[in-house]
Amino acid sequence: MNGALWGCFAALGWGAADFMARFSTRALDARSVYAMVVLVGSVVLTVWVFAADLPLKASLPGLALAALHGFAVVVMSVLL
Repeated sequence: MNGALWGCFAALGWGAADFMARFSTRALDARSVYAMVVLVGSVVLTVWVFAADLPLKASLPGLALAALHGFAVVVMSVLL
């Protein structure tokens, strides 16, 4: 698939999450809503990865990128 199409999907997903979070933060606190957004996104991504039935291979560069991604998510969450 084209990278621009994936970018559009990502933008639609984040926009939908922001739209839904705007209304749900009125009923709950923002931290709970953010935690649910991260949890639902993680579950959906995990299901997608396993549904694709691709072999999962652990490599040193891949693990380094995963650790960097985790660190970036933590920094993003703190800055949010």
